[in-house]
Amino acid sequence: MTATGPRNREIHLASRPNGAVTLDNFSIAETDVRAADDGEVVVRNLYVSVDPYMRGRMNDAKSYVPPFQVGQVLDGGALGEVIESRTPDLEVGHIVTTISAGVNTSPPMPVTSAASTPPRSPPPHTSAR
Repeated sequence: MTATGPRNREIHLASRPNGAVTLDNFSIAETDVRAADDGEVVVRNLYVSVDPYMRGRMNDAKSYVPPFQVGQVLDGGALGEVIESRTPDLEVGHIVTTISAGVNTSPPMPVTSAASTPPRSPPPHTSAR
């Protein structure tokens, strides 16, 4: 996809918090969404999970999961819609869950990183549209 196509917005860890987390600890970076390669899909994330364990990953300390790196995109789970597909396993329009795709809007990823969800409409009060 080109600069005239979809843009990807990534949430980065800008600095390690000292005490309570503030907006200053994060930055937003925009990148072009690259086209999917064979066996990949591009997902437009609708919802991103923000979980308590993520606070611990903001510290540079040994834990059961590696710490987030300053200047890098945060990773976590998301629910999104396939907007480009180069695999017969998922069609454009499929709603999928992803893990570790990054806290961003439109990451390309291997189809093995996206799991299709059962087709049904979300309750009206949670609809992203």
